[in-house]
Amino acid sequence: MKLLRAEFTNFRILRNLVLDFSSETDKTLVVVRAENESGKTTILNGLQWALYGDDALPGSRRDYRLHPIDWNVEDGERVRIVVEIDFETTSIRHSRTHGLIENKRKFTIMRATHDTLRGERWDPGPTTVRLFQLTERGSRPIEPPEARVREELPPDLREIFFTDGDRALSFIEADVAASTKQARVRSAIESLLGLDVIHGAIGRVRRTATDVNKKVKSTAPQANISRIAGEIADHDDEQE
Repeated sequence: MKLLRAEFTNFRILRNLVLDFSSETDKTLVVVRAENESGKTTILNGLQWALYGDDALPGSRRDYRLHPIDWNVEDGERVRIVVEIDFETTSIRHSRTHGLIENKRKFTIMRATHDTLRGERWDPGPTTVRLFQLTERGSRPIEPPEARVREELPPDLREIFFTDGDRALSFIEADVAASTKQARVRSAIESLLGLDVIHGAIGRVRRTATDVNKKVKSTAPQANISRIAGEIADHDDEQE
């Protein structure tokens, strides 16, 4: 997944901000440089919220304020909050005639909500998210949007790709057990390599084998059970 553009509307300190990320092949690095408390970490939080929803926020939706703290109530008690991201994905397939073919697709994801101000408190509104694939003929909606995002950037990798200096290694912070650190790193690596697909396939094979064993025991004579059990053992060896 390559980020192309992001637009923030009333997301905390980011009232109207547009970021254009580099999409040139020879200039792939974007540096966001600013003073402390000027919105750099808020940008990271906004990007994650747009892609992953409320679960990606530093706090609960009710306790983590999304609207600007200096919002003027005279402009309305209901504050609309929107983060929109344009991104590009790349897939590679093999053709017998053309070899490896690279396929690029562009998408826009938009997540929106609102806060209703109640004096010093606020009531968070429901969140909506929409995903569109951009083509030469226009745009078409993608459902469900969350599944597409998880396919391109699994949640286990979120803390690795969206981090700042203060949270550079937050997924292995020092105040957790070593086993927890190892589990987090292992989960991130497995997601990066797509091993969850293999684990799922192995699980389905095992469930099918259990079902077959039950049917065999209920219908086949004892001699056939022994023979089939041997064949299953051979298949297990081949699988490993």
